[in-house]
Amino acid sequence: MREHVRMEWLSLKHMPVFWLTRILFIALVICAGNLQGFVMMLGCAFSLGFVFDSEEECILPLTDEEMKRRRLYRVGMIWLRYLIVGLIGIAAAFLLPGLTEFTVVMREKRLLFAAFFVLQMALIYETMLENVTKRKHMEPYGSVKKFAFGILPTIVFFTYALSGFLRENRPFFYDGAEWIHVCILLVAAALLVIYCFVICREWKLGDFEPSKAKKLSGR
Repeated sequence: MREHVRMEWLSLKHMPVFWLTRILFIALVICAGNLQGFVMMLGCAFSLGFVFDSEEECILPLTDEEMKRRRLYRVGMIWLRYLIVGLIGIAAAFLLPGLTEFTVVMREKRLLFAAFFVLQMALIYETMLENVTKRKHMEPYGSVKKFAFGILPTIVFFTYALSGFLRENRPFFYDGAEWIHVCILLVAAALLVIYCFVICREWKLGDFEPSKAKKLSGR
Protein backbone atom coordinates (compact mmCIF):
# COMPACT_ATOMS: atom_id res chain seq x y z
CA MET A 1 0.00 0.00 0.00
CA ARG A 2 2.76 2.45 0.96
CA GLU A 3 4.68 1.81 -2.26
CA HIS A 4 1.56 2.27 -4.37
CA VAL A 5 0.71 5.56 -2.64
CA ARG A 6 4.32 6.73 -3.11
CA MET A 7 4.25 5.96 -6.83
CA GLU A 8 0.88 7.68 -7.22
CA TRP A 9 2.13 10.76 -5.40
CA LEU A 10 5.26 10.93 -7.57
CA SER A 11 3.21 10.69 -10.76
CA LEU A 12 0.85 13.44 -9.57
CA LYS A 13 3.76 15.59 -8.41
CA HIS A 14 5.75 15.40 -11.63
CA MET A 15 2.75 15.26 -13.98
CA PRO A 16 0.16 17.72 -12.58
CA VAL A 17 -2.08 17.02 -15.57
CA PHE A 18 -2.93 13.71 -13.87
CA TRP A 19 -4.86 15.69 -11.23
CA LEU A 20 -7.15 16.93 -13.99
CA THR A 21 -7.61 13.49 -15.53
CA ARG A 22 -8.37 11.89 -12.15
CA ILE A 23 -10.91 14.57 -11.21
CA LEU A 24 -12.49 14.37 -14.65
CA PHE A 25 -12.75 10.58 -14.44
CA ILE A 26 -14.36 10.70 -10.97
CA ALA A 27 -16.86 13.33 -12.14
CA LEU A 28 -17.72 11.32 -15.25
CA VAL A 29 -18.27 8.09 -13.31
CA ILE A 30 -20.46 9.82 -10.71
CA CYS A 31 -22.55 11.70 -13.27
CA ALA A 32 -22.56 9.09 -16.06
CA GLY A 33 -25.69 7.35 -14.87
CA ASN A 34 -26.41 4.38 -17.12
CA LEU A 35 -23.11 5.01 -18.89
CA GLN A 36 -21.01 4.34 -15.79
CA GLY A 37 -19.86 0.94 -17.03
CA PHE A 38 -18.82 2.36 -20.41
CA VAL A 39 -16.83 5.16 -18.74
CA MET A 40 -15.03 2.61 -16.57
CA MET A 41 -14.27 0.36 -19.54
CA LEU A 42 -12.76 3.30 -21.39
CA GLY A 43 -10.83 4.47 -18.35
CA CYS A 44 -9.30 1.11 -17.44
CA ALA A 45 -7.55 1.02 -20.82
CA PHE A 46 -5.42 3.97 -19.65
CA SER A 47 -5.29 3.55 -15.86
CA LEU A 48 -2.50 0.97 -15.82
CA GLY A 49 -0.12 3.48 -17.36
CA PHE A 50 3.30 2.67 -18.70
CA VAL A 51 4.92 1.52 -15.45
CA PHE A 52 5.62 -1.99 -16.67
CA ASP A 53 7.14 -0.82 -19.96
CA SER A 54 9.85 1.09 -18.10
CA GLU A 55 13.32 -0.16 -17.21
CA GLU A 56 12.51 -0.53 -13.51
CA GLU A 57 11.77 -4.25 -13.54
CA CYS A 58 14.79 -4.95 -15.73
CA ILE A 59 17.11 -3.19 -13.30
CA LEU A 60 15.75 -4.57 -10.03
CA PRO A 61 16.74 -8.18 -9.22
CA LEU A 62 13.16 -9.49 -9.03
CA THR A 63 11.99 -13.03 -9.61
CA ASP A 64 9.09 -13.74 -11.95
CA GLU A 65 6.79 -14.31 -8.98
CA GLU A 66 7.77 -10.97 -7.43
CA MET A 67 7.14 -9.13 -10.69
CA LYS A 68 3.78 -10.84 -11.08
CA ARG A 69 2.79 -9.89 -7.53
CA ARG A 70 3.77 -6.27 -8.17
CA ARG A 71 1.65 -6.13 -11.30
CA LEU A 72 -1.33 -7.87 -9.71
CA TYR A 73 -1.14 -5.56 -6.72
CA ARG A 74 -1.27 -2.52 -8.99
CA VAL A 75 -4.27 -3.96 -10.84
CA GLY A 76 -5.99 -4.63 -7.51
CA MET A 77 -5.39 -1.09 -6.23
CA ILE A 78 -6.69 0.50 -9.43
CA TRP A 79 -9.73 -1.80 -9.36
CA LEU A 80 -10.39 -0.79 -5.75
CA ARG A 81 -10.32 2.86 -6.81
CA TYR A 82 -12.89 2.11 -9.51
CA LEU A 83 -15.06 0.24 -7.03
CA ILE A 84 -15.07 3.13 -4.55
CA VAL A 85 -15.83 5.72 -7.22
CA GLY A 86 -18.61 3.51 -8.63
CA LEU A 87 -20.21 3.12 -5.20
CA ILE A 88 -19.98 6.88 -4.68
CA GLY A 89 -21.81 7.32 -7.98
CA ILE A 90 -24.56 4.96 -6.82
CA ALA A 91 -24.84 6.77 -3.47
CA ALA A 92 -25.08 10.10 -5.31
CA ALA A 93 -27.91 8.71 -7.43
CA PHE A 94 -29.84 7.76 -4.28
CA LEU A 95 -29.21 11.02 -2.44
CA LEU A 96 -29.48 13.31 -5.48
CA PRO A 97 -32.02 11.70 -7.85
CA GLY A 98 -31.76 14.55 -10.35
CA LEU A 99 -28.00 14.19 -10.74
CA THR A 100 -28.03 10.97 -12.78
CA GLU A 101 -30.45 8.67 -14.57
CA PHE A 102 -29.64 5.68 -12.41
CA THR A 103 -32.54 6.21 -10.05
CA VAL A 104 -35.40 4.60 -12.00
CA VAL A 105 -33.72 1.23 -12.50
CA MET A 106 -32.11 1.36 -9.06
CA ARG A 107 -35.44 1.80 -7.29
CA GLU A 108 -37.55 -0.48 -9.44
CA LYS A 109 -35.00 -3.30 -10.00
CA ARG A 110 -32.66 -3.12 -7.03
CA LEU A 111 -31.49 -6.73 -7.07
CA LEU A 112 -30.96 -6.65 -10.82
CA PHE A 113 -29.00 -3.42 -10.56
CA ALA A 114 -26.82 -4.85 -7.79
CA ALA A 115 -26.11 -7.98 -9.86
CA PHE A 116 -25.26 -5.84 -12.88
CA PHE A 117 -22.81 -3.80 -10.81
CA VAL A 118 -21.11 -7.03 -9.68
CA LEU A 119 -20.77 -8.09 -13.33
CA GLN A 120 -19.49 -4.64 -14.25
CA MET A 121 -16.72 -4.71 -11.64
CA ALA A 122 -15.78 -8.29 -12.57
CA LEU A 123 -15.44 -7.22 -16.21
CA ILE A 124 -13.32 -4.20 -15.24
CA TYR A 125 -10.91 -6.42 -13.31
CA GLU A 126 -10.73 -9.02 -16.08
CA THR A 127 -10.03 -6.32 -18.68
CA MET A 128 -7.15 -4.84 -16.69
CA LEU A 129 -5.81 -8.30 -15.88
CA GLU A 130 -5.75 -9.22 -19.57
CA ASN A 131 -3.92 -5.99 -20.36
CA VAL A 132 -1.23 -6.42 -17.73
CA THR A 133 -0.67 -10.11 -18.46
CA LYS A 134 -0.96 -9.58 -22.24
CA ARG A 135 -3.40 -12.48 -22.23
CA LYS A 136 -5.35 -11.04 -25.14
CA HIS A 137 -2.34 -11.66 -27.36
CA MET A 138 -1.94 -15.26 -26.15
CA GLU A 139 -5.49 -16.64 -26.05
CA PRO A 140 -7.11 -16.94 -29.50
CA TYR A 141 -10.63 -15.49 -29.67
CA GLY A 142 -11.87 -18.65 -31.37
CA SER A 143 -11.05 -20.89 -28.40
CA VAL A 144 -13.93 -22.37 -26.43
CA LYS A 145 -12.42 -21.26 -23.11
CA LYS A 146 -12.05 -17.65 -24.26
CA PHE A 147 -15.62 -17.55 -25.58
CA ALA A 148 -17.30 -19.25 -22.61
CA PHE A 149 -15.44 -17.45 -19.83
CA GLY A 150 -14.42 -14.18 -21.45
CA ILE A 151 -16.49 -13.18 -24.48
CA LEU A 152 -19.90 -14.53 -23.44
CA PRO A 153 -20.01 -12.61 -20.11
CA THR A 154 -18.92 -9.48 -21.98
CA ILE A 155 -21.81 -9.94 -24.40
CA VAL A 156 -24.20 -10.28 -21.45
CA PHE A 157 -22.81 -7.07 -19.92
CA PHE A 158 -23.22 -4.99 -23.07
CA THR A 159 -26.66 -6.47 -23.80
CA TYR A 160 -28.03 -5.34 -20.43
CA ALA A 161 -26.10 -2.05 -20.46
CA LEU A 162 -27.30 -1.03 -23.90
CA SER A 163 -30.88 -2.07 -23.14
CA GLY A 164 -30.89 0.15 -20.06
CA PHE A 165 -29.31 3.05 -21.97
CA LEU A 166 -31.51 3.06 -25.07
CA ARG A 167 -34.71 4.95 -24.35
CA GLU A 168 -36.73 4.14 -27.48
CA ASN A 169 -37.99 0.81 -26.16
CA ARG A 170 -38.77 -0.64 -22.76
CA PRO A 171 -35.69 -2.51 -21.42
CA PHE A 172 -36.10 -6.24 -21.97
CA PHE A 173 -35.11 -7.01 -18.37
CA TYR A 174 -38.44 -5.56 -17.21
CA ASP A 175 -40.09 -8.63 -18.74
CA GLY A 176 -40.10 -11.90 -16.84
CA ALA A 177 -39.14 -12.61 -13.24
CA GLU A 178 -36.36 -10.42 -11.86
CA TRP A 179 -34.57 -13.37 -10.29
CA ILE A 180 -33.97 -14.90 -13.73
CA HIS A 181 -32.09 -11.81 -14.90
CA VAL A 182 -30.23 -11.64 -11.59
CA CYS A 183 -29.07 -15.24 -12.05
CA ILE A 184 -27.92 -14.56 -15.61
CA LEU A 185 -25.85 -11.56 -14.49
CA LEU A 186 -24.34 -13.36 -11.50
CA VAL A 187 -23.46 -16.44 -13.57
CA ALA A 188 -21.74 -14.17 -16.10
CA ALA A 189 -19.81 -12.51 -13.26
CA ALA A 190 -18.84 -15.93 -11.85
CA LEU A 191 -17.52 -16.99 -15.27
CA LEU A 192 -15.33 -13.88 -15.37
CA VAL A 193 -14.02 -14.57 -11.88
CA ILE A 194 -13.12 -18.12 -12.91
CA TYR A 195 -11.44 -16.77 -16.03
CA CYS A 196 -9.36 -14.39 -13.90
CA PHE A 197 -8.13 -17.35 -11.84
CA VAL A 198 -7.27 -19.19 -15.06
CA ILE A 199 -5.35 -16.19 -16.37
CA CYS A 200 -3.34 -15.89 -13.14
CA ARG A 201 -2.62 -19.63 -13.05
CA GLU A 202 -1.44 -19.81 -16.67
CA TRP A 203 0.36 -16.46 -16.69
CA LYS A 204 4.03 -16.71 -17.56
CA LEU A 205 6.36 -13.78 -18.06
CA GLY A 206 7.92 -13.86 -21.49
CA ASP A 207 11.61 -13.21 -22.04
CA PHE A 208 11.10 -12.13 -25.62
CA GLU A 209 8.51 -9.81 -27.16
CA PRO A 210 8.68 -9.69 -30.98
CA SER A 211 6.93 -6.30 -31.16
CA LYS A 212 9.55 -4.61 -28.96
CA ALA A 213 12.39 -6.36 -30.73
CA LYS A 214 11.09 -5.06 -34.06
CA LYS A 215 10.97 -1.50 -32.71
CA LEU A 216 14.54 -1.76 -31.43
CA SER A 217 15.85 -3.20 -34.67
CA GLY A 218 14.24 -0.36 -36.61
CA ARG A 219 16.10 2.33 -34.73
